[in-house]
Amino acid sequence: MRDLIGRLVRCAIISLFAAFLYSGQSSAQTRLEPGHSIGKVSVDGAFLWIACSGLVSSRPMSARQKTWPNKRFAAYVSEHNLYLRDLSTGAIIQLTHDGAPSCDYATPLPSLRVMVDQGTEDVKQPAAVFWSPDSKKLVTYRIDSRNSGRFTSLQFVPPEQLRPRAFTYVYPLPGEVLAKAEPIIFDIQSGKRIDVQTPPLDLPFQDGPAFEWFADSKSFNYDYDERGYKAKELRVVDAATGEQKVLVREQAEPYVDPGETFLRFVDPSQEVLWSSERDGWNHLYVYSRKTGQLENQITPGPWVVREISYVDEKNRQVYFLASGREKNEDPYLTHLYRTGFDGKGLQLRRPRVQAIPLASPRTASSSLIPIPGPIFRASRYYAAPTMAPK
Repeated sequence: MRDLIGRLVRCAIISLFAAFLYSGQSSAQTRLEPGHSIGKVSVDGAFLWIACSGLVSSRPMSARQKTWPNKRFAAYVSEHNLYLRDLSTGAIIQLTHDGAPSCDYATPLPSLRVMVDQGTEDVKQPAAVFWSPDSKKLVTYRIDSRNSGRFTSLQFVPPEQLRPRAFTYVYPLPGEVLAKAEPIIFDIQSGKRIDVQTPPLDLPFQDGPAFEWFADSKSFNYDYDERGYKAKELRVVDAATGEQKVLVREQAEPYVDPGETFLRFVDPSQEVLWSSERDGWNHLYVYSRKTGQLENQITPGPWVVREISYVDEKNRQVYFLASGREKNEDPYLTHLYRTGFDGKGLQLRRPRVQAIPLASPRTASSSLIPIPGPIFRASRYYAAPTMAPK
């Protein structure tokens, strides 16, 4: 029993280490350099293997500013307002003037963890701006949390002092007023402010909304969860006018699981791959990005799609992780599959990994991590701990 517990503990430690390698860090940007390998780790009857043609490296980001894609401007927040600094001349451009305490521009609501890590409620974080690919516009928000519910927590043994330290942060309880975010677009060349035509966005907890630009810089998208997670919407905004349209709306009882709803845009065909539990199982559907109309269901059946791993736009195929489809195995083990956008040609893709003792298709869970390029260059492979027969 002691040996088994020790193996499980070591497996947990290694899994956490791997998760750290592949997780996005708030204080750094992580990328993969070609031509390197992370390596392999083995633990008794269980193993975790990670191999990739990339080396994880971190580049520290300024604590309070975010740089323009063409590196001409850096955005930062001062006294609750948003500014731009010209990196070549040092000139300052003030974009907003009506910021106020608890009604800040480009400032995510900090979580308790961030406050404790930095030892202060006045945390340092990059300005929440989302630059267009052509660097001509940015989208940000103003969050009004003046009437929101708050919690106060105590750090009983803070570093470098004997007395407990208190942290107060936004954390509304059911029925209390939520913080609200107002999305705003700025045209950098003209200085024009364009308000997105939407009611303020409810924020159930901390952080703030996230926006993603399309490659043509003419529009961007974001997803929005209604309070109580009864509905989820994918919204597209015209960057020139601020006009917004709902592309996909998912509604369900008792709720739409935000952790199981994901999407992927397919630019050449102007389509959207969307996951939904509408038939009782989490599956993939394809929508037209132009009209928002459902084209067809991609994956049917009594099993669950876990995530989209890669989209082959040229061949109109999607690679995804799913579980519960293979017979006579643990339904929580995931496998990689491939199918066409039309739902035809579904195939189980066995991972091509080095042979490792005690690994078999029936006791392993695998996934492939796509790195830009024509093939998968990285893979993760896990096996459940096994006990030797007595």
